Amino acid sequence: MAYPDGDYFVNLKVEMSEAGKFTEDKKAVIDQMGYLSAQAKGAPLPLEHATMKGLDAYSLNNPGIAGTGPISFYSLFDDAKGVVITAYLLNQRPDRRKFKTIEEYRVLRDAFLDSFTACVGEVH
Repeated sequence: MAYPDGDYFVNLKVEMSEAGKFTEDKKAVIDQMGYLSAQAKGAPLPLEHATMKGLDAYSLNNPGIAGTGPISFYSLFDDAKGVVITAYLLNQRPDRRKFKTIEEYRVLRDAFLDSFTACVGEVH
């Protein structure tokens, strides 16, 4: 997903667990995110947990936009349907992105998550 005239903003994956494997898959994803959180260099990268429109959400959010790669990593779980949604919110080249500061990025991130989870909630 990308904004017009911009680089990709979100790399999104939606996967359904095999029958009877969702609990194991969910634990593996959360454990992996916990490992990434613990391995963060420099500023702390806490594993955050919330509920977003009925989805169980875990996230890692970098405190700045100076680096390369994803700025945020979200795993959203639809426990009732056994679906795992992974969203990597990507950093972009400064001349192509729609944000200049971490605060502007957070506004775009939150707008994306709100819109996306509302859509998922309609079929939830």
